[in-house]
Amino acid sequence: MYSRFTIQTRLSPVEAERVLEGLVRPNVFLLEPDPPTPDLRPFVGRIDGGSFKFHRVITGRNSFLPIIIGRVTPGEGGAVIRGHMRLAVAVAVAMTAFTGATLTAAFNELPRQLAALNIWAACGFALFPLFGAILIAVGYYPEQHKAMGLLLDAFERNRVVG
Repeated sequence: MYSRFTIQTRLSPVEAERVLEGLVRPNVFLLEPDPPTPDLRPFVGRIDGGSFKFHRVITGRNSFLPIIIGRVTPGEGGAVIRGHMRLAVAVAVAMTAFTGATLTAAFNELPRQLAALNIWAACGFALFPLFGAILIAVGYYPEQHKAMGLLLDAFERNRVVG
C-alpha cells in the first residue's frame, strides 16, 4: 500500500507549512498531562523545516492507517506539497509474512485437499490469502481517501491551484 500525491498551491511555502501545522498536532507522550481543552486537529505527527510525517487521529484501532510523509517546496507561483502515503513498516512486514505463509500453505495443501475431495478445506486454503488482502484494503484505502480529502480541503480553503 503506497501512493504518491502532489498538491500545488498559490500559498508560499511558509504559508503552506502553516496550513499543515493547523492540521497536525504534535506527538503526545504518555507522561505528559492532558491539555485543558481537547485538540481537534485531525492528524498527529511532526512538521519540521518543510518536511512532515503524520497520520490521522482516530478513535478505536486500525493498524492499517496510512503514514503520510513528504515535503513542502517552492513551486511556480507558490508552493508544492509532495508526499506519499504508506503502511507502517511493522504492519507491512507482518502482512508480507502472513501472505507468504498463507500462500505457501495454499500451494502445499490445496492439491491434497482437492485429491481427498475435501472441498471446504480446499476453499479455506484457497481463500485465506485473499482474506489478508481484503483486510489490508478495508483498513487502508478508506483511511487514505479520508486523509487525502482532509489535506485537499485545507488547501482548497486556502486557494489551491491544482
